[in-house]
Amino acid sequence: MWRRRGTRSAVMIVCTAISVVALAGCYGAKGGSAESKRDYIRKITSQTLADLYKEKPVVRARLEKAAGYAVFSNLNLKIFVLGSGQGYGMAVDNASKKETFMRMAEVGGGWAWGDRRSGRS
Repeated sequence: MWRRRGTRSAVMIVCTAISVVALAGCYGAKGGSAESKRDYIRKITSQTLADLYKEKPVVRARLEKAAGYAVFSNLNLKIFVLGSGQGYGMAVDNASKKETFMRMAEVGGGWAWGDRRSGRS
């Protein structure tokens, strides 16, 4: 009896890992061409900065004095002990105003838990 449960658990973990990787692969910037994806990233970057400046106006001055800044959209998924994440965004050099577009991916393992009542994890 124990062996069957162990086999089922192993199969479940493998299926979960495959699902995590598959779901993370579906997440990416909207649009077909590279330029339309860049336009979409610029749009979410400016919206994110506008929301940030509205919430914390002091940040605008700090970002203007900084060497640069980056804004990323990231999706993380963790099931049991397996996790993955994928995202995209851009970094801006304040001196030259050069934009660098990036994609990111991560894979991890280990237990995760948090205290939802306090908002900390």
